[in-house]
Amino acid sequence: MKVSRRVLLASAGVGAGAVAVGAIGSAWANGLLQIPGAANPSVSPSVPASSPPPSGGAPSGSSDGPLLAVPRPTILPRSVWAGQRCPVMGQLAAEDDVRFLLVHHTEGRNDYRRDEVASMLRGWYSYHTGPAKKWPDIAYNFLIDRYGRIWEGRHGSLNSAVRGSATGGSQGFDQKICFMGTFNKIVPTPAAMRAGVTLIAWLAARERINLDAGTSVSFVSRGSNRWPRGTVVTTDPVAGHRDMSQTSCPGDKLYPLVRSWLRVEAAALVAEYR
Repeated sequence: MKVSRRVLLASAGVGAGAVAVGAIGSAWANGLLQIPGAANPSVSPSVPASSPPPSGGAPSGSSDGPLLAVPRPTILPRSVWAGQRCPVMGQLAAEDDVRFLLVHHTEGRNDYRRDEVASMLRGWYSYHTGPAKKWPDIAYNFLIDRYGRIWEGRHGSLNSAVRGSATGGSQGFDQKICFMGTFNKIVPTPAAMRAGVTLIAWLAARERINLDAGTSVSFVSRGSNRWPRGTVVTTDPVAGHRDMSQTSCPGDKLYPLVRSWLRVEAAALVAEYR
C-alpha cells in the first residue's frame, strides 16, 4: 500500500491534526522515503507537547501557478530558547525578494542531549552577536536539531522573511536553514531530515519558490567571498552554503543530499497539495 508523504510527515508533527508516531510513522524507516547514507533511526520523531502545529497555509509554486496551502510544521518560537536573555543587537532587515533556500550546518557536537539544545542556541547567538561576527542576531532563520525539532532562529522569521547573516558574506535573496551538528562524515538523523523536508516545503510555499525538477533561480549578488557584489548568480531553488561562499558548509555528507533528497522530497510534498 502506498502511503503519501503527507501522512508520513503528519507523524512527525506536520499540519493540523498530527497523528501519534506509530506504524504509519515507522514506515519511513521501513523502506519509504529512505535517506541515503543514514543508519536505522536511533532517534524517534516527536511532537513537542507545548507547541501544537498550526493550521495555516501559504501560496506556493511559480508566480503564475495555482495557490497552494502547504501547512506549517511545528516550529518552536525564538522566545523558547532566547527569552529575555538574547535581545536583538541591531537593525534587522526584511528579505523582500526570496529566490531560494540555503542549507547550513552549525558544526560542533552531534551527540547533544535534548535538554541541551536551547543553551546551544544561546551559545551561537552569543558568538554571532559578539566581537567575532558582530551580527545583530543569530545568523540563521531556522535551525533543526537531531530530534527533528525545528527552532525559529533570527527574530521575526516565523512571521515573514528576514535577512540572515553568513560567514563569507551574504549574497542575499535567501532564507537560511541550519542543521545542528557537523555533517562531514555522517548525515543528519532521519528525524532531522524529515523536519528539513517539511520546513523546505512550507518555506517554498510561503515564499512562492518553485521546487520542481529542472527549475533554477538567478539574482545579482549583494556580495560574498564566492560571488562579488554585482555578479549574476544562477543556482537551484535549494542550495548549500558552499554554493554561495567559500566554505565546506553544510558538510561533505549533507551537501549532496540538499539537491538529491531534501529538494526532491520537499517538491514531492508540495505536489501533494496541488
